[in-house]
Amino acid sequence: IRVELGLNQPLYKQYFDYVGQIVRFDFGRSWATKQTIGQMILGRSLEDSPILASLSLTLPVFLLNILLSIIIALVLTQVRGSFLDQSTMVSCLAAMSISSLAYILFLQYYLGYKLALFPISGWDPSFFGRWEYLILPILIFVILSLGGKILFYRTIFLDEIYQDYVRTARSKGLGTKSVLFKHILRNALIPIITLEVLSMPFLILGSIL
Repeated sequence: IRVELGLNQPLYKQYFDYVGQIVRFDFGRSWATKQTIGQMILGRSLEDSPILASLSLTLPVFLLNILLSIIIALVLTQVRGSFLDQSTMVSCLAAMSISSLAYILFLQYYLGYKLALFPISGWDPSFFGRWEYLILPILIFVILSLGGKILFYRTIFLDEIYQDYVRTARSKGLGTKSVLFKHILRNALIPIITLEVLSMPFLILGSIL
């Protein structure tokens, strides 16, 4: 077995052999199913691919998080210092302080079990059938990750609001929507894109819970 697996070779040779296999997308073979790992990741067909199943959950969450957090953060910058702004910030901090497992159990119990609005488990590999099982996990995921992004985006937008170019735009008589979307949002995209690019591996890795 040591010879078959190459464990009798020096460590440096084992390492370079391993890196070479990764470059060739050769991840070895499962001892349990005797299939190659590549086949297990891709699945027998496109519909039952684990990667596609993971992206079916994480991609809508990713897009919804960006859209909702930007909209809410922009609104908060316009009512900064108000009761709505302060209460939303407190709610976001409180939401971030609660364990993700608590959200999962609570929403599964009440929305899935008590109210029977969504199935708690199961999977339909067809494109249209899978959404019945995805709505609840997507909802949980969005609630989990929305608070931190709202606070982050709000801080970015507030930094931009006090810049000279915003005062110049307002002095020219531009409306609130034009200032928000054509000026503030455009200039705030650099840190936003940086944050979202760093979270891209999450789309592929998915989430076990």
